[in-house]
Amino acid sequence: MLVVLLNLRLIVEKYCQDYEDELKDNILTSKDWKKLYTIKDFFAPFSRATLFTEGDFSSLDSTLFIMDILIRHL
Repeated sequence: MLVVLLNLRLIVEKYCQDYEDELKDNILTSKDWKKLYTIKDFFAPFSRATLFTEGDFSSLDSTLFIMDILIRHL
């Protein structure tokens, strides 16, 4: 969902501008958007690792290898 939000940023910002009075303190600032991009970038390897290790052809060896990579990412 975070990726969808970031892809629709312009639309969300337009919506926030249109309903600024109703939203008040719940409008995303540029600092908030930067945090969201940072979060997306941080979790991207975890998403790819999950897809790589799922299914019938995954092995314990490949799972442990991916886990090592993710630990280095942290």
